[in-house]
Amino acid sequence: MALLAGCSQHGEDLLSLREKRDGIIVKSSESSMRQIETAYGTEAEVIDADMGLYLIKGVSQDEVKDLGISVKTFSNTFVDVPRTLPYPKVIANTIKELLPMTEDEEETPTTEPAVFCNKMPGKSPLPIVTRNQSLQKAIDINTDIEIQSNKSISNLAYKFLKQTDETLKATEAKLNEVMDTLVCDPAAPKQGCIPKENRETVKEAAMADIVRDGVRSGNIQLRSENLEVMWFLEDSVGKVQRFNTQSVTFRPTRVGQYTAHLLIVDPISKGCGFQSQPIYITANTKLSARALNVRKLKKGAESGFVQLSKTGNVEARKASTGKDVLVAVIDSGVNYNHPSLRPNIAVNQNEIPDNGIDDDKNGLIDDVYGYDFANNDAYPFDDNKHGTHVAGIIAATDIGLAPDAKILPIKVLPGPMASILKGMAYAVKMKASVANMSLRGYARTPLDTMMMEVNNPFEEVIKSGIATHTLFALAAGNETINNDYVSIWPAKSQQSNALTIAAITEAGELTPYSNYGKVEVDIAAYGGTEFSPIFSTNLHADVANYIGLSGTSMATPVVSGIAVQIKQILPDATAEEVIEILRRSSIANDNLKEKIRFASQVSSVNAVKLALTIKDSGRILP
Repeated sequence: MALLAGCSQHGEDLLSLREKRDGIIVKSSESSMRQIETAYGTEAEVIDADMGLYLIKGVSQDEVKDLGISVKTFSNTFVDVPRTLPYPKVIANTIKELLPMTEDEEETPTTEPAVFCNKMPGKSPLPIVTRNQSLQKAIDINTDIEIQSNKSISNLAYKFLKQTDETLKATEAKLNEVMDTLVCDPAAPKQGCIPKENRETVKEAAMADIVRDGVRSGNIQLRSENLEVMWFLEDSVGKVQRFNTQSVTFRPTRVGQYTAHLLIVDPISKGCGFQSQPIYITANTKLSARALNVRKLKKGAESGFVQLSKTGNVEARKASTGKDVLVAVIDSGVNYNHPSLRPNIAVNQNEIPDNGIDDDKNGLIDDVYGYDFANNDAYPFDDNKHGTHVAGIIAATDIGLAPDAKILPIKVLPGPMASILKGMAYAVKMKASVANMSLRGYARTPLDTMMMEVNNPFEEVIKSGIATHTLFALAAGNETINNDYVSIWPAKSQQSNALTIAAITEAGELTPYSNYGKVEVDIAAYGGTEFSPIFSTNLHADVANYIGLSGTSMATPVVSGIAVQIKQILPDATAEEVIEILRRSSIANDNLKEKIRFASQVSSVNAVKLALTIKDSGRILP
């Protein structure tokens, strides 16, 4: 099962999903776990003792099965955080400078240079091999990072390369012998023979095929002296530096996602290769002193925030601001020092900061303002911007749907599935009224599908939240697929306290990217589009307070925020009752018929009005 960090619409484009092979998740009794540890000389890490979930490294699923012990096993998987910014224009401009283009090709590199280099007719794609440090997990900001390239080129025209490889010379000699037998004899031409004037052209094409096949198979290693090698280092706020060197060493100055773009160009053959590598920079940032001036929404400003203006939230705020309702943001972390978020960060009063002791006996040391399960420390600070954006939609003091709610930052991305399960269990343990999960995963193999459909750890953790009245708000995903027919988790949860959310445009239509499903997807909310995104709090508040993103990741916290508003009015309501209020108060939408279960979109003002009616009448929803 592969997991994706976030459901932002621009999605996972540069790094393919990669399964972490050095660990599996096992659901078993403690005694069975001890048998596995003894057999393979390893020590399991407890994910959740109550549910019997353990992480074992260095042991495969097959090896556990060989012991004949009756346990459930799941592959432990990495979560790749997708980039959400377009490619820097400086890369497109560089390609235009170095490679002549036709009018049809002119605009292609402005959006995706990799497509231009690999698919445009008349250009030769150059496969690139990069040698990097391990970049799957976040790197501390005080670290020197080296990136370098291997110039491994395949599709350059043969005439520029034929002098570089002795094996190639021998191949050419043999091909010349064959070509001599194929050239037409003017006195007795044969069917299928090659005219003498075409001999060299045919030979060059054949050699080009041999070069391609040889390099791809690893039998031929080629180098060209004509290559232009360039690195474009894009920092987490979009600033780009260019380096005309094969390797680059740098020390980051900001947390967040850096991207190293490698461009290799051969001006002679008109070939180019492009590859990008996300690099996640993190820091153990402490919670700052609370801001004295709490930001509030200025009159009329809601027009710039679709999630407020189109749901009637300004009117709904008069009756409910989600005051003191705890909402868990299970994501890439939160910039808990952002001026619009800092006043609403939940502080664990039962934990003494920085004393190295688990004061409240909940199994975590110093979890004063949430926890980082991706890096196993007490600093759930965002190093991507996704979680900060999500938190702002729910409970920013100015532009949040529930501007007085309490945010519990739970960082699980980028990290393995084990981190996500721990974060979910922590939200339940802390009795969060709502747990927002703008992330998803999918089964990659038939075995994964069977396990996740029949008895999976996501379902068990979500089910455990029924007792604490925790509502899990789940993003449907951004692959434009029908969730009814794919195994995508946790979005397919069947638990009564789970709600799966699709994304709609301002016009009320399903967005081009949103997943759907008449059975598996419940309700819709505004998720933004490329040209009309959802604006919310920016990780880098010193650069800009707000940033626009789009995806079911953005639609999900809209629902979470409204659920929080309901919980302020009805603090004893169960998760199932909150879901029923969301359904009954939603607005019917013909565009969603046969697409999602409720065929409707959420409304803040309607939900608050219905919650008030229920409170005044004292009746319980059937």
